[in-house]
Amino acid sequence: MPVRRFATSLLPLCALVALTACAAAPPPSSAPPPASGAIAEAPGAAASPAASSGETAQAQVKTRRLSGNELEGSWALRSATDAAGARIEALFPQMPAEAAAAQPGGKFEAVIEFDTTGRVSAYAGCNRMAGSYRASRGDRLTLDLSMMTKRGCPDPLNLADAALSERLSASFRAVIVEGAPLQLRLTAEDGSEYMFEWMPTQLQ
Repeated sequence: MPVRRFATSLLPLCALVALTACAAAPPPSSAPPPASGAIAEAPGAAASPAASSGETAQAQVKTRRLSGNELEGSWALRSATDAAGARIEALFPQMPAEAAAAQPGGKFEAVIEFDTTGRVSAYAGCNRMAGSYRASRGDRLTLDLSMMTKRGCPDPLNLADAALSERLSASFRAVIVEGAPLQLRLTAEDGSEYMFEWMPTQLQ
């Protein structure tokens, strides 16, 4: 019969079309979609090189213990922080420009001076302080600045005198920070820290 013959002739054509469609379909992916945790970790992974570079920069700061008479001379206070890391403002008095101009170097700054006989003196803008020091075990420095002149000064300077005498009459862990100029870092038992910078001039 003509109809049956026509239907029979279409069978190879249908089979060919089905095979072509199967070959064109992309194979299913066997890899699961990325988990949400992997996406959240990506920023942390990218930040790790920066963190490691910061640690490297800190590791490059060279410190060493005290040795010999290297404390001899004058050291200017550059920074002072309490145990919480806050600046100790009393040690950095703010005064009018004309008053600061009358100070050595044209500014108020605390300066401490050591000699080779165990004597120490200090100046914070008003009164002169004096006493003794003792270095021991290579990294311990004990200071006594209990003697002070009785000159009267405005309150910011009086407070600086009192703060310097009180805070530096103590025992510290002391290290030399190498560089140009040298720095002296004193860390007190209460966690406060004082950074001094070596000066080529001495107290007058």
